[in-house]
Amino acid sequence: MRNRRWVHCLKRLSFLMFVLTSEIAPKAWANPPAFTELMEGPAEKRVPWDKLILTDSLGQPFSIDQLRGRLVLINFFFTSCQSICPPQTAGLMNAWTKLDAQEKEAIVILSITIDPENDTIAKLATYKQNFRIADSSWVFGRGAPEATTQLGEHFGSLSGDSKPLAHKGRIYLIDPKGNYLLSFASPPQIDSSKLAKELSGAVKVFMKNSRIQ
Repeated sequence: MRNRRWVHCLKRLSFLMFVLTSEIAPKAWANPPAFTELMEGPAEKRVPWDKLILTDSLGQPFSIDQLRGRLVLINFFFTSCQSICPPQTAGLMNAWTKLDAQEKEAIVILSITIDPENDTIAKLATYKQNFRIADSSWVFGRGAPEATTQLGEHFGSLSGDSKPLAHKGRIYLIDPKGNYLLSFASPPQIDSSKLAKELSGAVKVFMKNSRIQ
């Protein structure tokens, strides 16, 4: 039993040293910050956040747990937003174009509307088309109001402002097993080169070392 524990500890230490010394891995991967914004809410009588049903811009239902095996980059928006949402989407698009084909295969961008009552499937499709987003790895989703609220609470994306559509402009990265990795601040203009570099590093580290069961 002791030998097994030592082997397990050595494996974990080896992986940690790889992350710390790798030039391609962002330093943040070695010691992810505590993420106090994540708020689960009462577990009873609530569907787990990653199993909530959303609908994409093609009218197909899905849940976030169905995206396991790939990195998932999540942001919240609404199509009639005239402030942070358009530049955030454009910045994400610029970062996406800097990734190679293999990196795009490893990542899903999931943009979730916080205004599902007005953002119909057709509006999501139009919004995606307006930004010339044709890649199937970038999904625009809408859920029932209750599901939207739960996701907003879970990710701490609701600002607490009196306005019903006020939200934080953070972007969240989920690993291939569905665990939180990092969140990125999103000012009006995203540093797309930096974000692309972070995503490339995440692909090299977490996709190479992940063991999806």
